[in-house]
Amino acid sequence: MLVGLFALLVFLILGEATQSWVAIPVPSSIIGMVLLLIFIILKNKIPKNIEIAANKLAPLLPLFIIPISAGLITQAEIIQQYGLKLLIILTISLIPGALVTALILKLGKR
Repeated sequence: MLVGLFALLVFLILGEATQSWVAIPVPSSIIGMVLLLIFIILKNKIPKNIEIAANKLAPLLPLFIIPISAGLITQAEIIQQYGLKLLIILTISLIPGALVTALILKLGKR
């Protein structure tokens, strides 16, 4: 599992390096995930070490909601001022993500 975790961290660091080098307004973690996706597509399979590490980390994903919830509580004025706009933006951005996820799951079952 440590080898897989190390590989995931390498892609995270590569994403950080790419983001600072290219200076695009995309989070480095997203760039790292795209680089990992490209690596998996080129290799045509998921390396076993990365799969094991990802399966161990997946149940911990709900823990990432806690900082977001704390941020919402501490930023009440911003939520009052921009709450409706944020809700609209989140709703609009959720739809393409859900559709792409459904498509990937559908294609993955074939």
